[in-house]
Formats: sequence, structure tokens, C-alpha cells
Amino acid sequence: MKSNTNGTLRISAKAKSVAAVMTVIVAILAAAFSVSVCSSLPVGAHILSAGTPPVTTLEITNGTMNLTAAQNQTTPDDDDNVSGIWYSLDVWNTTSNAWDIGDWTNYTAAGGVNVTLPQGTVRINYNATDIGQENEITNTTIEEIDTVAPTASAAITSGTAASAGWYKSNVTVLISTTNDTIVAGYHRNSSGLNSTSYKIGTGSTVTTIIHNETERLAGVNMTVSAQGVNNVTYWSSDNATNKVAKNILVKIDSVAPTLTLPTDGSTLTALWFNWTGADASSGIAKYTVSIDGAAAVNNTNGSIKLTGGSHNVTVTAIDVAGNSVSKSVTVTATAPAGGIDMMLIIIIIVVIVVVIAVVAVMMMKKGKKGAVAEEAPAAEEKS
Repeated sequence: MKSNTNGTLRISAKAKSVAAVMTVIVAILAAAFSVSVCSSLPVGAHILSAGTPPVTTLEITNGTMNLTAAQNQTTPDDDDNVSGIWYSLDVWNTTSNAWDIGDWTNYTAAGGVNVTLPQGTVRINYNATDIGQENEITNTTIEEIDTVAPTASAAITSGTAASAGWYKSNVTVLISTTNDTIVAGYHRNSSGLNSTSYKIGTGSTVTTIIHNETERLAGVNMTVSAQGVNNVTYWSSDNATNKVAKNILVKIDSVAPTLTLPTDGSTLTALWFNWTGADASSGIAKYTVSIDGAAAVNNTNGSIKLTGGSHNVTVTAIDVAGNSVSKSVTVTATAPAGGIDMMLIIIIIVVIVVVIAVVAVMMMKKGKKGAVAEEAPAAEEKS
């Protein structure tokens, strides 16, 4: 570099060449550094550029996530148009007490549709980039997702069992619930159990028990005592207000049937001994009847035929649940007027009618044969 006669500096051609070479080297190094750093970043993670990046909005509705991104420029150009939205979902694992890290996913490439979030404590990471590679810093939010109702079940734990699913005593029902979501073998948080409710029959009375953890583990015991078929409706609610109603049938019959016999010492004007029985809950299954101390026989129609004379009759009514009642009376059975059994009279009449009909047929056949025999000689005389 030399001075001219006016005192100004002159740059030689050689110096200019050196400066140009240095400029090229610096540009190459800068480009190489940029490519190296960017290629080492995971998909979805971005370096902030010098411009203004897009802004992403997160919306969560009923356990689904929706992401939208918009330009953040006062006077945007084409390079400011959003080119992609990225997200990853991490779920807190209550077994390992650590985050299960999710992969970064291109939300835009998936069609920009709502994403169903996993149950439990979820960490949502998301950002967007524009065409000019101006990248939004990653946003992070933690949400409690619980769209699944608690699991409830009921079982009869005590009571005197009878036949056909009936019980002959008060019954205890245990309602058990859980609200822990299990995914791929891992237990994940939920909103927590809030209460268990139940009602018996169609009435409006609802019993609700607010839970702490000890009560949840022990379950809810309830007593059913009403006779008949009891429809017990029950449900558990979590802190996210999810619930599903279920029911269990409890059948109780501890009351014996009623039984009505003819009055003790009465006289029957026919040979049939009739009685009635009823049971309001499980119903009459059968009767047994013993006459004059003989072995009891089964009976289902409430009637039995006696012979004439005095008899001691014992009837037992048994309901479906196995409850029974027995009563005994002494009655005198008499035949209808004349001392003849009406059924016997009917049988005799039928026999007489049949005999008369047979005799009439035989006589008709005999008459036809006689007429034929008389006609034969008359024909021979004419010939």
C-alpha cells in the first residue's frame, strides 16, 4: 500500500486479491458450520433465526389436541408463510417416576387433524417453522388428561344363599372401583377417584360416598334387605366427572308362602280336597300332600281326591327360594247325593250308551240278512 501525491492511500492489486480470497474462505466456513449444527439437531428441534418466527396455538378438547400456527410479521412476505408444525408427547410414568419421552411428529404432514392425547399426566412440546426457516422456540405445557370413567364392579359378599339365585336373608354388596390407567404395562396418573354412588330399585334416593384413598381400596359396602328382586344401580365418578352406571340384581325371599286349607273338622260334599297357596317374592315351586300319615307326594295343582270317610290331610307349600309352610286338617269326605260318585255315574252312562249303540248296529245287520233270505225263494218261484 502506497501514498499518492495528494496524501491518499492506494491499495495495490495484490492486497485486493488477498481480501477477496479471505472473504470466500469466511463464507465457506460459515456455511459448513451451519450445515454441521443443523444436521446434528433432532427432527422438530430448531435454531432460532434472525427473523420473527410463527406463533403456534394449542387447543385441547375432550382429550384431543389441535395445533394452529400463524405468521408473526407486521408486513409478512412469502417467506413468512408457515411451512410446518411439530409436536412431541411425553407421559409421566408413575412406576419409574420419570417421563416416557415421545418422538417428534410432523403435525402438518399428518393432515393437521386433532390428535388423541394419552391418559394421565402429559407434557406437550410443540413449535412451528416458516418457509424462510424462521423457527419458533419450543413451547411446553403439562396437562392432566382423563377421559376414561373409573372401573366399577359389584359382588355379593354375604347372605344366606338359597336356590335359583335367591337369598333367604339380608345381603351385603361390595362395590369396588379403580381409576388407574394402565398402558403397555405402565401405570399412569388419572384425575383420581372422587365418589361412589348407588340406589336400590326405581326410587330417587341416591347414597353417595366421597372417597379418600383408604376408602377407595376398601370399597363400598351396602346392605339390601327388601323382599323380591332388587335392581341395584351403582357408579363411580372421578375428579374429571367421568362415570358409567352399572347394575346388579339382588333377589331376597326370607318369607314363607301363605297356605289356605278347608276348615278343620269340616265335611266335604265331594271327594275332592282343594287348597290355595301364594308367595309374593320367588313364587310357589310345589306342594307336598300326606293323607292319614302316608308318605308325602308332590302336587302342583292344589287338589287331591279322597275316598269317602274321615281323613287327616297335611299340605306343605314350598317356594322357589326354599321357604316352606305346612298345615294339617281333619275332614270328612262324602260322595254326592245317593252315595254314588258323580264320575262313576258318568262312566256308567257312557257304557250303557255304547252297549245300546252296539246292539242296535247288530240288529240292523241281522235284519238286512233276513230280508235277503226272504227275497231269494220268491225269485225261484217266478222262474
